[in-house]
Amino acid sequence: MDLYDFAPVGYCSITENSVIVEANLTLCTLLGAAHAALLGKPFVRFIINDDQDTFYILKQRIFAEQALELRSSEPPHSTDLRLRANDGSAFWVRLVAARTLKLGQQQIRIVVTDISAHKRVESALASSERRLRAIIETEPECVKLLDADGRLLEMNAAGLRMFEADSFQQIENDCVDALIDEPNRAAFRALTASVFKGKSGVLEFQITGLKGTRRWVETHASPLRNDAGKITAVLGITRDISARKSAEAALRLSDTALKSVSQGVLITDAEHRIVSANAAFSAITGYSEAEIVGKNCNLLQGPETDPATVMAIRSALKNRTEFAGEILNYRKLGNWFWNELTISPVFDAQGAPSHYIGVTRDVTARREIEKANYEATMQLRLVIRGGNIGYWDWDIPSGGLEVNDRWFTMLGLDSHSPPPDIEFWHSLVHPEDMHKLAQLFDSVIMNPNGSSGEAEIRARHRAGHDVWLLHRFSVVDRNGDSKPLRVVGTHLDITAQKLAEVALREADRALRSSEAQTRQRLREIEQIYAFSPIGLFTLDCDYRFRRINERMAEINGFPVAHHHGKTLEEIVPVLAGFIKEAYSPVFERDEPVLNVEIHGKTAQDPNQERDWICNYFPLRSEDGVVIGLMGAVLEITERKQAEREVQQQLHELQRWQEVLLGREDRVLELKREVNEQLVRQNQPPRYASLETL
Repeated sequence: MDLYDFAPVGYCSITENSVIVEANLTLCTLLGAAHAALLGKPFVRFIINDDQDTFYILKQRIFAEQALELRSSEPPHSTDLRLRANDGSAFWVRLVAARTLKLGQQQIRIVVTDISAHKRVESALASSERRLRAIIETEPECVKLLDADGRLLEMNAAGLRMFEADSFQQIENDCVDALIDEPNRAAFRALTASVFKGKSGVLEFQITGLKGTRRWVETHASPLRNDAGKITAVLGITRDISARKSAEAALRLSDTALKSVSQGVLITDAEHRIVSANAAFSAITGYSEAEIVGKNCNLLQGPETDPATVMAIRSALKNRTEFAGEILNYRKLGNWFWNELTISPVFDAQGAPSHYIGVTRDVTARREIEKANYEATMQLRLVIRGGNIGYWDWDIPSGGLEVNDRWFTMLGLDSHSPPPDIEFWHSLVHPEDMHKLAQLFDSVIMNPNGSSGEAEIRARHRAGHDVWLLHRFSVVDRNGDSKPLRVVGTHLDITAQKLAEVALREADRALRSSEAQTRQRLREIEQIYAFSPIGLFTLDCDYRFRRINERMAEINGFPVAHHHGKTLEEIVPVLAGFIKEAYSPVFERDEPVLNVEIHGKTAQDPNQERDWICNYFPLRSEDGVVIGLMGAVLEITERKQAEREVQQQLHELQRWQEVLLGREDRVLELKREVNEQLVRQNQPPRYASLETL
């Protein structure tokens, strides 16, 4: 009887009506009731109301067996439900019941085992699993399980979006090979096989979603083991790296373009140590890239280098601003050259200079031409002054004529007279010689290819007689349509000045040579202006466009012709206010504005936010008055986007590293608690090898 009463589990017998007719002391202890208080009581009285139906179903199963006379006892049935003790507390038990016959009466013998601790462990584990499942479902990266053949076992919502599946059932048990681009499939199968051998791995590859979207992804694959330590699946975390791949391609393209430009390009670190140089720089200076990497750029300076220019460069570097100017540098062999140099700082995310980009252009030939032109101009002025020559400058749009004193005096006019205009000059020309001027006007001045001309004409002297003049001129400025804007020329009194004829011819040859070189330079500048990858434009003081190249027009989203005479508000209404504020130093203080970054939208793509870096310079008249500004605009949208995406990816990576580490520690802690509870109940641990998790 002691074994029955003090068994580790409760025992009782009940009638068909569930009345307790027998109970051991263990059951009495569980229910907190005396033995006598149990006998004769309905067993259901101690069952929680919500679980009584479970007990009735158990009884129905028991009494649905074959007739009692076929055997004296039946195989046991079991169920889990909650009992309530006399003190009101509830606890979980497992009932194992079987029908039996005693003294001719049908009874049910019940074994009652307290499983409250086990239920608490199961509840905690289920709660932990629900939390883990919620974390996985809200994870922004694709989380999936694959079997050894690459078939999908599980996938979270982020993965379904990545693979463009409307539900998991749409792709459940499908092989992911079908979504992986053909060139990457073999590598993916090899990664899966490697993981089932116990190794982890990382792979970048391209996929095509169920709806046709192609993207680059990066997957981190690790083995998933069961309680016995056997690998049952591949756990893969996959993220979309399409933006990063696009940024890398753009960087490679930029690097290729950098190496192919004709100007020398030099890149230094923040300490002004050279980190790279393109082939054009080596061709200009004679230094190979390997010879100068790690050295300072001052190796190009020499004895004739202007110290003031060097100080200006240092000041720009110190103030983190751009430098643009010309400096005398020296090649590797020691011969000097004139360097048209631009140095631009590159800033990191914290706003500190991380690198400097120097653009070098050998302008020695241009400087020598300018020097020759200057000397020729000085000689020409001396010749004009000493040769008794009248000079005139015709501004065609206004009709104004600017002349020197000799022009007045050779016609007998007062040099203090009001400035003449072209009509006054024509009134002095002999009627029989007007056809010569008309012919020159049509054949030279109005001819897009015309440059200069001459004729001997007669002009009426104030005293009434005619003066023979050698009339010479050159077209020095035309607009974009090749229409003439300005013509300059001389008048030589050949009536009494024959002796000056030779000197005048020499001066004329020098002048024409200088003009040809000037036109050539203007044509080169026009080509650069038209095909520059940087947006270029000029505005007048009313903020109206006077000139613009194709790239700037493309940025604004309108044709070049649409800009002429239009205001900023008419072209870029959203950005006009910010841009005018940036222009203010140019108009108010006659100062350039450099490295202004603008963010916004234009008519080119009103749905896309873009970034530009802009430089503005004052445009002055001949007397130094600011009459407008010149601007240069470089689009940096891709660079800014790449910087933001890199920073975001780094931030996300750090955050998920912290989350995943914390997640693994919590799962390990819960599994240890389960094992400890089972051990206290003399049951084997559920999770093995926790030390290796």
